[in-house]
Parts: sequence; structure tokens; C-alpha cells
Amino acid sequence: MLIKNTLIFFALSMLVFSFYSCEDPAEDESTVTFTFTTETDFNGKRKGASIEDASVIMISLEDELGNAVHESKQLDLYEFSGSFISEPLPLQIGNYKLTEFLVLNDANEVIFATPVSGSNLAYLVDNPLPIDVIVVKDEVTETVVEVIPTEGVDPEDLGYSTFSFNLVETFNFGLGVSIYNESEGNFELTDAQIRIEDNGGSVYEGAISAEVSTIMLRNGYDSYEVTITKDGYATYNHTYTNDEMLAYTSEQPLTVILHLPDENIVVILQPGEEGKDALIATGGGGRWDSSQNYGNTSEFIAATW
Repeated sequence: MLIKNTLIFFALSMLVFSFYSCEDPAEDESTVTFTFTTETDFNGKRKGASIEDASVIMISLEDELGNAVHESKQLDLYEFSGSFISEPLPLQIGNYKLTEFLVLNDANEVIFATPVSGSNLAYLVDNPLPIDVIVVKDEVTETVVEVIPTEGVDPEDLGYSTFSFNLVETFNFGLGVSIYNESEGNFELTDAQIRIEDNGGSVYEGAISAEVSTIMLRNGYDSYEVTITKDGYATYNHTYTNDEMLAYTSEQPLTVILHLPDENIVVILQPGEEGKDALIATGGGGRWDSSQNYGNTSEFIAATW
């Protein structure tokens, strides 16, 4: 007989208190973290793996309409004063259902799991999956999740088809988007919208702020089509190879300069007899004087049109 042995996980919604402008998209967003304490069985001993072996948790969340918000999302665990706490998970204010909860060790082996309602071992916990997760503004929401050790247990008895999974290889893509500030006479970082696609569809879509951004992307696509838009500016679109994308990091980001839609770009490849530079100039009262020699000017090198 499997002795009931549970770990109690507390999902704490840690609210982010700050002042927001009307343009801040995170106004209705809070942060959820997972922390846990242990309980022993009737003999005062734990069965199976030790909680000290825990390295990450894997969760799946759905919104109240049944749409997947996170599927098999891994969150790192950190030890804090004898307990463990996960890295923060940002979530919009609203109602969710926790549909998967697994605890993994350093070898990516599932060592604890929460049973699914209707499974053979669901009776071992008071609240099997799915479990409501309510993220409320200006309140701390606590959700209690129980897990049992998986050693010697058939995954189907817990309501899972298998405990095996494929780890998705990712990389961090560094990007900075700039526009020309006429009053300052210089380039400045700006916010924009970005969409990244491969041949099969969307890879990433979201907003970037006026800073060098780091976007986590799935690795392995042959190419990545990057489209950047901003109201009042011409759309940037370029396709990069996998190797090119991997080369752009937070330390050496891709630099994209957006220009006004009425700017007529002229590439001068042959300098005149005066020996002036070949440069990118703009029509209609452009910013750069083609009669001047600008030397090794970084703005011209960084501009990609």
C-alpha cells in the first residue's frame, strides 16, 4: 500500500506595487511564485526522493475559457531559509486553473507530482488537479497544492500519460530599436511592437520598451523573420539565419533604426571628385549632409534598411 506522503506547495501571488502611466501594459499584472514545506508520513519518514533533490517545477495553466496560458512551463527553485521558492511568474489579473504540477530534480527526473482528479491515486490528496488559481489585484492569493512521490508509481495512476518530456532548447535574443530625435540631434532607444516568425508561423509577438531588450526564443529554426512596427514610422522587416540570431545577445544586440515613412533613402555608392563619403542620405531635408565627410560614423554602420 502506498503510504500517503505529501509536500504542501503554496502558490503565493506577490503583488507588484508601483506607479503606472496610462501607457503601461503591465498595469493589471501580478507575480505568482511557488513555495513549499514538507509533511512526513505516519512513520515519520519520507518515501522516495528527498525534497532536497528538487530543482525545478513544471506547471501548466489555463485561463477560465480553457485556453492554455502556460504548457509545461519550468520554473527554477531557490532555497530560502530552509524552504524553497520558485522564480516569479508574471500573470494577468484573473482566474486560472492549474492542470499540471510536477517537481523535477537536477537530472530532469520527475520526483513528485500532483494527481489529477479521477485518477487511481487522486484519493491521496485533498485537492487533485485541476486547481483554481485566482490572481487578485491588491491582494495576496494563496493556493495550496499537494504532491506525492513518484518512485514506483505508474504515471497513469496519477492521471498522466507519461512523465517523459522534451526539453526545448532556447536562446536569448538581444535587440535595441532606435529613432532619430530631431530636437536632440541624436538617436535614442524607443518602444515598438515586434513579431518574429519562421516558415511555419509565429515564434514570438509582443512589445519592447525603450531599452536594449532580451527576448527568449526557441532555438532550431532555419530562419527568423523579424518585423518591427511603431506608429508613425516605416515598418522594419528582415529575415535572419539561425546563426545570425544566436550572435545577437544582450551584450551585442541587433540594432535597428526606424525611419519616417516619407524618407526617401538614397544609397550613394560612388563618391564624387571631391572624395566625399559613400553614405546613407535622406531626401526632403534629410538629416545628413552628403557634402560632408563623417568618417567612421557609427550611425551609418548601425543603420539597416
